[in-house]
Amino acid sequence: MKIEQISENKVRVSITNAEMTEMNIRPEMFAAGGKELNTFLFNIMDEISKQTDFDPYFGSLTMEAIHDTDGMSIMISKGIDTSRLGDQTGSKSVGDEIDELKTLAGILSKLSAIADVKDKAEIRFQVFLQFLEKNLRDSRGTVLQKSAEKLNL
Repeated sequence: MKIEQISENKVRVSITNAEMTEMNIRPEMFAAGGKELNTFLFNIMDEISKQTDFDPYFGSLTMEAIHDTDGMSIMISKGIDTSRLGDQTGSKSVGDEIDELKTLAGILSKLSAIADVKDKAEIRFQVFLQFLEKNLRDSRGTVLQKSAEKLNL
């Protein structure tokens, strides 16, 4: 097994097919996610911590296993992989990203204001409905009373 620290936050572990056979590692173990896989990964983490400055026991990790004809490579990254940020953001500059975030903040602010107006309108509508209901009750009572008077009840 070959372990190389690519950067402060990235390590590559290369394992040949012969080593995989010796360690009883089968590709289907990676799909299963069982005890064998956990044991295998913890053994790799122990080796990484012994051979490099990379601390696999602190922080969140991302693992990417690639199996090919020669064996398997496992890329282990800690935190955010900034080497891919350009690809994910369409190679935008930091200034463009900040402008985009400011635009989004403005949109969120406007949506919040719209929600406040909507809430106030709903309250006013409820008050209006209560007003109508009260007045209809009052007017029905008045109409019924006048009808009763006409009928001499």
